[in-house]
Amino acid sequence: MLKDTRYVRNTLVHNKKLMLRWGQSQSFYVETGLEHVVQWGGNSYSKGNLPNSLSDYWNVIRGQEGIQLETINALGNHIGAYHLMFNFKQENQSLLFFMQHSFEDRSGRELDNWPDGLYGLFWKSKDPKQNVNCFIYEFYTTKTSLAHCTTMKMERF
Repeated sequence: MLKDTRYVRNTLVHNKKLMLRWGQSQSFYVETGLEHVVQWGGNSYSKGNLPNSLSDYWNVIRGQEGIQLETINALGNHIGAYHLMFNFKQENQSLLFFMQHSFEDRSGRELDNWPDGLYGLFWKSKDPKQNVNCFIYEFYTTKTSLAHCTTMKMERF
């Protein structure tokens, strides 16, 4: 439960993360996963007590629709991200390519806003003689085409 001062008092938080790793070799492996966070429940100044029962929690976990005022959206405020990482390791250095695709609604969850997201490269050396022993490059894009955005429609999460 969030206890700080906010418009919706006593907001609840649900967080889950699932990561999978493929590859037996220490020299190369792939990691992928999903992270999902939801703010839900509490007491709103304008709408009163928001759903916070055990059955509501089950709907939060599954992203089901909310109260009558929220039937077009899922119950609560959902955010999350897909993660994908390719790891290459040698004795004295490692290289990591990564991608993170954030979502806040069904269109993002279903990758309708592809290629929006965070892309990066991380290189690290264990050689103490080098002047530079690590380097990271990150690129974040939110350039979903305008034509695509105008055709998006509201759907249930």
